[in-house]
Amino acid sequence: MQASYDHTHRTKNLDASDLSEKIVSETKLMRDFHLEDMMVNTAVQRGLHSSKVVRGRLSHLEEPVWLIQRYLLRARKAAIPAP
Repeated sequence: MQASYDHTHRTKNLDASDLSEKIVSETKLMRDFHLEDMMVNTAVQRGLHSSKVVRGRLSHLEEPVWLIQRYLLRARKAAIPAP
């Protein structure tokens, strides 16, 4: 399946009479997202300095990342013929 892109949609957005309102709205959305992200990252960094922290590569919440990486590695090894 190949995705297609409608260039007329982009042109319609540029011609919109409320473009300045959209820019203000989208800028606020991105700023709010960024500020929230900064707060979360700061909290994570503080938590890393806690005496209760358990050091490791991934947290228990990131186990799916580790499992997917292991799956991909096994699949790659299976696809490459042995020398």
